[in-house]
Amino acid sequence: MTINPTARDFNKASVLDVVLAQAPLTRNKLIELTGLSKATVSRAVEELRADGFVVDRGVDAVAGRGRPSTYLDIPGSTGHVIGVSFGAQTTGVLATDLRGREIHHVIVPTADHDDVGKAAAWLAGLIAG
Repeated sequence: MTINPTARDFNKASVLDVVLAQAPLTRNKLIELTGLSKATVSRAVEELRADGFVVDRGVDAVAGRGRPSTYLDIPGSTGHVIGVSFGAQTTGVLATDLRGREIHHVIVPTADHDDVGKAAAWLAGLIAG
């Protein structure tokens, strides 16, 4: 079964793409960068918030009248990207959030394992840590 994306799906993806690339940013900046209407951006942000992909992160200082702008960001719990460099002498693991912001990294001497299963278990433990 094939699911055809709708215009709403594309708008939501466009908003998420900009948030991933530029966060933290305000809805007004999202409107500017995506070229979408205020209503479309607000709807997409609310859907992304309900899905757990966007959270509020502080507010702008009000320079005049009106409500302060809320900054949108990606929550740290949304997902992670893990990079592994498994070398003969050293092994490195780098964990980032979805925006590529480093969460943790480690470089350790590569364990000497003759058994592939034990080497895999060692590497899995290093990644889990």
